[in-house]
Amino acid sequence: MDSKLKTSSPLSAGLKVLSVIIIVEFLIMAVFHWLNIYARMYPAAVDLTDAFILSIVSSIAIYFWVVKPSRDTIAKIQFTANELERSNFELEQTKRLTKSIIDSMPEAISLLDTTDFSIVWANSTFLRAYGDEPKVMGKHCYEITHHRPDVCSPPNDICPLMETVRTGGHATYEHVHYGKKGGKIYVEVSTSPVRDEKGDIVQVVHVQRDITERKLIEQNLEKSNRELEQFAYTASHDLKSPVVAMAADLKSLERRNRDKLDQESIKLINGALHSAFRMQSLITGLLTYARLSTPAIEKAMGPVNMGAILDAVQANLKADCEKAGCAIVRHGELPELPAADPVQMTQLLQNLLSNAIKFSGKGPSTIVIGAERKKEEWFFHVKDYGIGIPPEHRERIFGLFQRVSAVGDYEGTGMGLAICKKIVERHGGRI
Repeated sequence: MDSKLKTSSPLSAGLKVLSVIIIVEFLIMAVFHWLNIYARMYPAAVDLTDAFILSIVSSIAIYFWVVKPSRDTIAKIQFTANELERSNFELEQTKRLTKSIIDSMPEAISLLDTTDFSIVWANSTFLRAYGDEPKVMGKHCYEITHHRPDVCSPPNDICPLMETVRTGGHATYEHVHYGKKGGKIYVEVSTSPVRDEKGDIVQVVHVQRDITERKLIEQNLEKSNRELEQFAYTASHDLKSPVVAMAADLKSLERRNRDKLDQESIKLINGALHSAFRMQSLITGLLTYARLSTPAIEKAMGPVNMGAILDAVQANLKADCEKAGCAIVRHGELPELPAADPVQMTQLLQNLLSNAIKFSGKGPSTIVIGAERKKEEWFFHVKDYGIGIPPEHRERIFGLFQRVSAVGDYEGTGMGLAICKKIVERHGGRI
């Protein structure tokens, strides 16, 4: 900073002049006082030289007894005044620096009174977004930021200010605000309490970050995803009918002409049938994947007993287990989830266990399924002792049409784990 500290002030200069005047006055008074006393006591023997010397000695005594202590006191006062002035100067410098830093921040910051949520102070970013000081200061925050006559209220709008006052802690929510020109602004609002010496919350610091650009990008992505999912659903639905018809025609051709066809022709027809069935499975998988994104599944959410779901899945896979020589072992009891889609949970476990059975290898094997609680989450695991998944494929394998093995080695479309991933993520989890 270019400002320089001034060590003199009217107060310190006045103290210096005052101290000099006091000293001179004491000396003059002392001289005349002692001359007067001596002349009265010894009128006949007054010697001006002796009287002057006596006055000087007396004045020195008065100086050390009276004047010097007074001057020391004045010096302390002057020092204190200088220190106070220095402190005030440094405080002003700190205030200017703090204001400069806060005004340069991209976040809109304001200070609100808890009695009526009126705006007490705001930084430059806030004023640029919502209006100049006369329009903003002293007004209710919800009038300025939300263009509404009353405070935000749940469930549609949760006011972070009220949450901070209610809980005494920090609160963060996303809101929609309206700028000084009426334009919509998406913001992330954070609030923190300001307490007085008694510990009562008297003000709230309101910090908001403009997330409009991020929100618009998210909305565009959601729109694109919905369009893609709708396209996948429509395309797979429209493709299913001709594929089914083609498979039916091939079957009919083989049945009617079995006696007339040679082995090579029958092999070709069987190959075409296999391809048609595989195409049908792929289309069915696409339809299933696309349906996972439809809004209707939100209505199906509710408490789901995963133990009962596993019972149903084990019954469905009983024949597959017997054929492969697998045993599904439950490791402890599975929990009840407070909000899940039972149909999708069935599909999730069935896909995972079907995979474990399919890739279990030759000979008897055991598949273990269990769950454990970690803080606020349930961790489910399905363990098998089959061919496994190489580390380099553990991310890729959850994509659409992705397989570890070659197409001819094992049956499947490469969509089972992709569907599992979509189901888990739709329920706020990860796999």
